[in-house]
Amino acid sequence: MLETLPAESGDKGLARLNTSDHLRLLNAERFGLAESTRRVYDSQWRNWRDWAEYREVSHLPAHPDMVRAYMAERAEFGINPKTLRVAASAIAHIHSVNGFTSPIEDSVRRTLKDLGQQYRRGQRQAAGLTEVVFAAVKVAVLQPRKKKYGHMESVEDARRGAWPT
Repeated sequence: MLETLPAESGDKGLARLNTSDHLRLLNAERFGLAESTRRVYDSQWRNWRDWAEYREVSHLPAHPDMVRAYMAERAEFGINPKTLRVAASAIAHIHSVNGFTSPIEDSVRRTLKDLGQQYRRGQRQAAGLTEVVFAAVKVAVLQPRKKKYGHMESVEDARRGAWPT
């Protein structure tokens, strides 16, 4: 569940919000997100919070350097760079909902970019077709197929239209 904290007492306008006001605002912001996004953010936030508590550092508000260290450690353990960007969005969102400045500043974004380069998982080239596989494809292509309304095409039509000679 997304967390909420009381408003900072230094802000006179926010200090007048009672608990019900604060919960209503939190609820309104939560409904601005799709259900699937809320679930992902909740999960990413729990991961961040648990890591910060284990390290005995503040998770809310978070220091940008601690967020960078968290991201680097997670990348080292094989977490996909795209997942790390989602985690950064979740951390920024929770800070926003709770009236804190986002710790996801330029240094964190640079770290995410660098981690993306370092741990990039590019697409792999598919293996080339062997002669055996190519022959099997050619045989399959030359077989008559069902046409519209379940009618079978003739062998001649299949051979004429399917493979250049």
